[in-house]
Amino acid sequence: MVLLDWFEDLREARPALAWSAVVTSGVAVLLALIMAMPASPVMNAIGATDLQNKIRAVGQAAYWSYRVAVGRNAVEKPKTLYGTVTGASNTGKVLMSIPVGSSFQVVEVMLANLDRETIHPGAMWKVVEEVKNQNARVDVYPDGRSVIWIRGLPLNLRVIEAGAAMPETNPVTNIVDKAFASYYWKLVLNGDRRR
Repeated sequence: MVLLDWFEDLREARPALAWSAVVTSGVAVLLALIMAMPASPVMNAIGATDLQNKIRAVGQAAYWSYRVAVGRNAVEKPKTLYGTVTGASNTGKVLMSIPVGSSFQVVEVMLANLDRETIHPGAMWKVVEEVKNQNARVDVYPDGRSVIWIRGLPLNLRVIEAGAAMPETNPVTNIVDKAFASYYWKLVLNGDRRR
């Protein structure tokens, strides 16, 4: 068989490359089998579902880390505010109540690194309703875009994962890329602690 002859030649000429190809292929087949398993109580009991989630998180972490590596690094420091999420506007912005002196002011917050053309206000409203009336930290960058952190997780990520918007293809900064990469690497290392 031609394929086996080719592999034999490779194995004799470059054994390290041949064996690394065999190991890589084996790992790829094993990962494909694990990812093809359906989620069920049995799979959950033996830990296969958690393994699938970790594999997905590794893929997402690698993707966002790649975007950080090839993107521009943000050198600007954000202005940090604290407030409460109160809703979403019909333009796809998040409404927040921010303390100003002895009173509160409702402000519209534009989320960073979302493609403005792909924002679905209805879907955005659903995502924001899940976190409505929760305290948040808002990192506002000089261009006016923001990252909203709720319990250590970026709301920007939830919006993208829910399909309410797509990530910006050529972002001005890669702040959100860094946040997403950090979030997914923590998920890989520590698992999903929301359960």
